[in-house]
Amino acid sequence: SAFYSFATAKFCKEIRTDLIVVLGGVHVTALPERTLKECSFVDYLVIGEGEITFYELISRLVEKKDTSDIPGIGYQIDGQIKINSPRPYIQNLDELPITCYEDIDLSKYTPHPTQYRVLPNFPFITQRGCPYQCAFCEAAVVHGKKIRHYSVDRVMMEIEILVKKFGARGIYFQDSTFTINRNYTCELMEKMIKANFNLRYRCPCRKWND
Repeated sequence: SAFYSFATAKFCKEIRTDLIVVLGGVHVTALPERTLKECSFVDYLVIGEGEITFYELISRLVEKKDTSDIPGIGYQIDGQIKINSPRPYIQNLDELPITCYEDIDLSKYTPHPTQYRVLPNFPFITQRGCPYQCAFCEAAVVHGKKIRHYSVDRVMMEIEILVKKFGARGIYFQDSTFTINRNYTCELMEKMIKANFNLRYRCPCRKWND
């Protein structure tokens, strides 16, 4: 999908040359120098976890302040590629704000057929990081190898929002390996049963990690 993003960046710049184009994600994080060489229409890269870096970048741009020292970004200046020092991973995921589901018309998005059994179905992530090195996946490049979980209570709060406000009948747990922590997974499942959410769910998993 990287080349579609590059084409979109080109399209935006052709319409308005003053637009600032920022790219992020797996391709950017794994290959930042290559991305800047491949796409001359990008102004900044957000490398790794983007929440704090992207917010800081936007704040600096709005305030017309220098952006060159922001951790976790890449850019070009005078034809030279600059990749700043990485930003540390977010350790307490509960500090991140609740997803603003109200800002998106979720009815326009249908999950991949392998990710749901009933509709409406919503993707959800309970953890970041993965210790494995599967040939087909670069999750650890963005989120690191150490597992970091949202608290079970935080996950329950967001699922309740999806059920009560958006009529969710299914959840796709999009974690790299949902069952990696047996105790965490069992606690979450038990609380979902007690809450009587009556959800169908799917998840990627590898094995129980005892």
